[in-house]
Amino acid sequence: MVLYALFIALFFWEEYYMAKSRRILSVLLAILMVLTIVPAGLIGTAGAVSDDEIGTSSVELSQSFLERPDITISSTAVIRTAAAANSQAAGTTIVKATASGLPELTGDKAEAFYAGETPQDPMVVFTTNKALKANPTITCSNANLTFTAASAGAYADGVYTYSWKVAGSSISVKQLNFEVGYTYEYTDANGKVVTKTYTAYTTSAVENVAQPGGISAYRYRQKQFFDHNCDRAEKVEYTARIVGANTFGTYVDTTQTGWSRGYWDFNTGSFTTVSGTAAGYGQVRFDGKSVGGTQNANTANDMNRPVTVAYVDRSMVALSNYNLRFTITDFLNRTDKYSEYGIKEFKLLTGASTFDGNEASSNTAEAQLVPVKPAEYNESTKEYDTVAGGTITIPFTGTTYEKNATALDNGNKSVDYTIVVSFGDTYKHVSRIRSGINLNIVTYDKSSLRSQIQDLYRLYTPTKLMASESEIGNSPNSWFYSEGWDQYLAAMRNAQYILNDPDTDQQKIDAATEALRSAVAALKVATADYTEANVVKDQVRALDSSIYTDASWSRVQTAVSNITDGISVFCQTYLDSLVDDLRDAIGKLEKSPANYDEVNDMVRIYEGLNPEHYTAESWKILRDTVNSVDYTLTVENQSLVDAYARSIDSAIQNLVLAPADYTEVNNQVTRYNEVLPEKDLYTDLSWRAVQASYNAIEWDKNWQQQEDVDDMATNLKNAIGRLKYKDADLTALNAAIKAANAEKENWYTPDSWAPFAQALAAAKEAANATPVYNIKQQSIIDGLKETLVQKQGELVPADGDYREVDAAISAANELDESKYTAESWGNLQNAINSVVYNLPAKEQERIDGFADAINKAILALKEIGADYTAVRAIIAEWDAMDKSLYTDASILNVANTVNSVDWNLPVSKQATVDNYVVEIRNAMNALAYKPADYSAVDAAMLKVEEAKNIQAAFATAHNGYSYYTQKSYDDLLATTNYDKTLDIRYQSTVDGYAKAINAALLALTPNAADYSAVEAALAKIPADFEDGVYTDETAAEVLAAKLAIDRTLSTKQQSTVDGYAQDIETAIAGLKYKSADYTKVEAEKALIPKDLTPYTKSSVDNLQRVLEGINYNLDINHQSEVDNYATAIKAAREALELDLADYTKVNSSKAKAEEAIKDTNYTDESIKAVRDAISNVVEGLPKAQQAIVDGYASAIDDAVSRLTDKPLDLTSYNKALEGVPANLDNYTDDSVKLYTDALSAADAYKLTNNSIRNQTEFETLVSALDAAIRGLKLKGADYSAVRAAKEAKDELYTSGLYKTASLTAYDELIASINWNLSIEEQATVDGYAKAINEFVFEFKDADYTALDTAIEAKRTEIAKGLFTDASVAGFDALVNGFDRTLTIDKQSTVDGYVERVNAYTFTYKPADYTNLDALIAEVEALDSSLYTNYDEIYTGYILDYILSYIPSHRDYNITEQDKVNEMQATLQSYVDMLILKDTKVAKFELKNGAKYKTSGGVTYIIGLRTGLTDSALKSNFFVMENVTVSIKKVMGRTVGTGTKITVKSTLDNSVIGEYVILIYGDINGDGMITMLDSSILLSYLNKGATFTAVQKLAANVNGDRYVNFVDVRMLNNVIYKVSVINQQTGKAS
Repeated sequence: MVLYALFIALFFWEEYYMAKSRRILSVLLAILMVLTIVPAGLIGTAGAVSDDEIGTSSVELSQSFLERPDITISSTAVIRTAAAANSQAAGTTIVKATASGLPELTGDKAEAFYAGETPQDPMVVFTTNKALKANPTITCSNANLTFTAASAGAYADGVYTYSWKVAGSSISVKQLNFEVGYTYEYTDANGKVVTKTYTAYTTSAVENVAQPGGISAYRYRQKQFFDHNCDRAEKVEYTARIVGANTFGTYVDTTQTGWSRGYWDFNTGSFTTVSGTAAGYGQVRFDGKSVGGTQNANTANDMNRPVTVAYVDRSMVALSNYNLRFTITDFLNRTDKYSEYGIKEFKLLTGASTFDGNEASSNTAEAQLVPVKPAEYNESTKEYDTVAGGTITIPFTGTTYEKNATALDNGNKSVDYTIVVSFGDTYKHVSRIRSGINLNIVTYDKSSLRSQIQDLYRLYTPTKLMASESEIGNSPNSWFYSEGWDQYLAAMRNAQYILNDPDTDQQKIDAATEALRSAVAALKVATADYTEANVVKDQVRALDSSIYTDASWSRVQTAVSNITDGISVFCQTYLDSLVDDLRDAIGKLEKSPANYDEVNDMVRIYEGLNPEHYTAESWKILRDTVNSVDYTLTVENQSLVDAYARSIDSAIQNLVLAPADYTEVNNQVTRYNEVLPEKDLYTDLSWRAVQASYNAIEWDKNWQQQEDVDDMATNLKNAIGRLKYKDADLTALNAAIKAANAEKENWYTPDSWAPFAQALAAAKEAANATPVYNIKQQSIIDGLKETLVQKQGELVPADGDYREVDAAISAANELDESKYTAESWGNLQNAINSVVYNLPAKEQERIDGFADAINKAILALKEIGADYTAVRAIIAEWDAMDKSLYTDASILNVANTVNSVDWNLPVSKQATVDNYVVEIRNAMNALAYKPADYSAVDAAMLKVEEAKNIQAAFATAHNGYSYYTQKSYDDLLATTNYDKTLDIRYQSTVDGYAKAINAALLALTPNAADYSAVEAALAKIPADFEDGVYTDETAAEVLAAKLAIDRTLSTKQQSTVDGYAQDIETAIAGLKYKSADYTKVEAEKALIPKDLTPYTKSSVDNLQRVLEGINYNLDINHQSEVDNYATAIKAAREALELDLADYTKVNSSKAKAEEAIKDTNYTDESIKAVRDAISNVVEGLPKAQQAIVDGYASAIDDAVSRLTDKPLDLTSYNKALEGVPANLDNYTDDSVKLYTDALSAADAYKLTNNSIRNQTEFETLVSALDAAIRGLKLKGADYSAVRAAKEAKDELYTSGLYKTASLTAYDELIASINWNLSIEEQATVDGYAKAINEFVFEFKDADYTALDTAIEAKRTEIAKGLFTDASVAGFDALVNGFDRTLTIDKQSTVDGYVERVNAYTFTYKPADYTNLDALIAEVEALDSSLYTNYDEIYTGYILDYILSYIPSHRDYNITEQDKVNEMQATLQSYVDMLILKDTKVAKFELKNGAKYKTSGGVTYIIGLRTGLTDSALKSNFFVMENVTVSIKKVMGRTVGTGTKITVKSTLDNSVIGEYVILIYGDINGDGMITMLDSSILLSYLNKGATFTAVQKLAANVNGDRYVNFVDVRMLNNVIYKVSVINQQTGKAS
């Protein structure tokens, strides 16, 4: 309210006193208006913006994230190095290798060496799902490598693939870190081209070529064998290995030397010995001789036993994933009759075991390793056969080997197996060698690490706007982050290395996983580039906000505030869109225009005025002033704009009002003068009304008072029209009617009644006639009275009607006296005898009484009673019965039947009484015996159930074993089969059942105890328990548990027996092995040379790894593993090797050459030259022959430089030309040109690019040529006539005038057209045009919906019964004349019908004034001498209302009946104000100029002054007697507009009046006329507020019936004391 009042005060202070400060005040005013008008909850940022407004970014967040291709990158997990290409020796040159790490060889035994795999180049592969701006680049960050592109963006299945072959030498690192750089370009949501460069990272592990554990064995015979001289001729020589991915070769003892250690060279067919313990190698050489039979080689688990260590990821547990396999190759190549070589024995043993040939293959090892028998396996001999010089490979596919694994300190698990193989001739007495190889499987779990790395490419897609909340992004790049990149890159490379490195442990894996997780968590996403944003923000800071419009400047400020700090680098597009929005807002800034509010207010006042209400001269001045306003001025010209407003205001103030029109008043004065001579012929009341209307004419009114002038004319016109003759005298007629009304038609004969009734009706019609007969018609009234009296005297009485009496007597005569009591029968006879006959019709009521008395006596007759003898007899029989034998329900049924007997029935109901006997007998026959008592049986059966539960529970717990003996249990069950339906008569039998069951229960016998768990526990005692391998303490516990067993217990002691089994299992679980013997290990370690400097670093490192791998805590069960340590030490010692010549250049040239000749585009001749140069290389030359080795490289390079391309293949070209038509003139020029252009392009390319390398491009041209040939098109037919015909018909089709069937037929016609015919089929096309032209559409029926709707609407109005019959009949005639058969082309005629129906006007029936006229008659008949205030009330209220108001409202129709009723109520209220003399009444009247005003059914009190308190109002304006007055104000302490006045009588507490205060000018109801009222009026006119009816009356201060801007001006004049309001008329002047 404070803000509101401040707004009003400032408004008018500005208007009249502070014109020079208009701009400041206008701004303040605007702010206050917002605070006043807008609810507090609505002040804030709008939810929706227009095209010129700024909300948030014009780009959706989901569209603004950095767009990146989905990429993958991978590299060969383990890249192998060797001494050189085609070498099996360890070294630093990258070589092609198989998945098992075996290097590429060139000899004829290479396939045997690979054992089923193929060497592959080490590769880096990069894929993307989107095209890149340029081919990606590749580098290695920690080694100098050579990359050869293998695929440069090949596209397939939605993916672009890039790949590189990796080559290099002098590789000294254990991992290679690859980086692929790529650039992606796209157009973002802002339309901006975005170019971003990224890097993808992958890491490979580096290992020497695989040196699998194995044995190279050789043997020959020394003596004659039967007829064959085999001395030094019968031989066996083979190499056996265990190979697979992630495998490494070593020896059981890596510290001692034994047999030769190194590797079998598959190129030379010889064993290469590595000096010392041969660290890093895994093969031993066995040379032997014997006289015959099978010779055992390395039976002991010592330094001569080779080992293959296989590393397995537990998340990929199947050995088939690693292609782990045993392979053996024959190198003797015998061809004599003793040459049927093969594997004669193949055994798998658990652990690192010794063997002698007599042991069987372990089922456990077989089940865990699951060897797969190859094709060479002979099922009949159980041997593996092979041809001379062949290879046998046995894959392992097991998954359960980890069951027996031992946990290691580094988190890995380890399990050992021994593979024993006997290989040689079919004749075992000739030559065979049995040897052993150990397999050590080491497991770890890399699944979490793998998932962590994979997640970096898929789980971190950005979805958040702010950098602080953003995900890190997939495939991280350094520029994504502000912190944490170096730590992340190191952790990620290490994680990739650990993932790919097979020779690792769980601790390293877990550490790498955690380090990567921590590094990812530490990454902080960088913010976007704000450079452009800051530049544009600086531009805004340089602007002057005061010169721009609020709306345009607000857009700029909103755009600035939208650019928040911290937006993610992934949302640069979003930030750019915000900057673009800001630029756009700056570009749309608008300078502020001048303020035209005051001018607009004045113009609105002007537009609300009616020029006809003012003189032409004064109106022209105002109009010219308004038209002179220039609306294009800016704020700099504000003073001129303000002057416009003042000029318009002045012109409005100087308007001169036009005079009122008195034409109609003059017409009515003429009529008055015409009737004046006859005034004595009319009633006093009607003439006084005419005279009062004439006397009320005022001749000085202007146009604003035209309504008053019109009211003067209307009042005089109506008063003259209602002049009324005095009424005729109806007293005698009414008396005759009253006497006649006492007669009844049934008293008299019809002939005498008819003329009497006719006379009475005529008299009543005259007495009640409207209008009432006047005095000139008195003779008619008198004649009607005389006729009525005469006809009444002529009435003839009629006879009475005895038909009802006769009917009653007939009914009594039909009754049988013997069935009733004497008293009741005598009463009936008395009633009959009392009848009096021959009475007239006037006594019909007495006659009817005789009939009623007889009928009542008949109804009162009483019958005699029925016979109940048989009923009493059967009830006596029932009472004598023994009821203890029967069920309660059946007894109750009999009792209920007996109790249902009604002992008071009369003789007429004897059949009912007899039926009682039948019903009782039936109930007695239905009596049911009670059942026998089975309680003892039920109690015994509960015990049976307990026994059953014990039996079942024990059987469940002991695998079906019975708790009771079978006989005793079966005997018990036999007693439970008894008859359960016996009744009380057989109770002794039921008692026998219970006795038998209880006896069987007593006879139940427990079974012997169940010892099966004890036997099972004893079976678990290890097979080696008696071998003395366990400690004495733990073995004693097992023996004690066995001796404690008592085998005589029954099932009652089963828990004791179960305890025996538990004790045995506990003792077995506690068994501990004795410690292993490490004597051989220490002996081998003593043989290692003290000076290892002469040997290669790799062989020395291998020896050190063997020594570091020894576990000194193994028990006797792992003795073979300890022995293997000694063997491994020996092998590593013997594998120590010295340096050879440098083949780096040769290997490099060979690698490049091999890569080059893979290109199938070269001729076979030039490729053969390269192959020859490679095959000429001799491997293994010493350093002294380095020049020869270098010559090999030059020769290979020279052959590569002379490689020659094959020519183009013209097969598809020639085939395409076969399809060229013989005559091209029949084809379109465009298609022929396409063909000739394609042919020229292909021929030109063929001449200049005749190399098969260009075959793809050439095939593209050939494809285009072939497509052009197949695309040759015949020239088409001419369809112009068809199209023209169709176009003409289509206009009709779419007009909506035709029936669906004809449209469908047309559609079918068009659908039948073949639009692809050639010119050879022109006749068919012309037929199409003819058919279309001849097609005829059929018109739809006209739409009568609107007509029916209009008619129905009129019928609905008719049904209300408000219209005259004549107007309804006229409507029916109109409707029935409409033609209902028209089609749609005549729709305008139907539409005309609708207009005629809608335009038809009914005539309302007139309203009913009967009750009002009756009340007026009562008022005119009042005796003024009876009332104390008659003159006051009559002249002050009644006279004017009857003579003026009511006559002027005599034209209401039936829809306005409520207004007629309201006039009656008002007149009645005036009558009620009359006070009878000497009567105490409740009185409420107005005084001192206050008066009543009625409008809209509400009575207002006007003529009051402002500022009245309740007491001042009552004392100055009210006259009150015997009443209480309650006052309910709208607001404040003073009485104002809208205040409600309720007047109650203190005599009977009734409400005698309800009024509303009306003070003109006081609109808000506070009892004062102030600027608040002016403000509210302005708000109402500007649609900002709504008014009640009393507020509209208070606001109309110029008296023109309208509330407009004129009232604002006049109200302001009143407020500033320029004008005053007459509160009795409501007009300001």
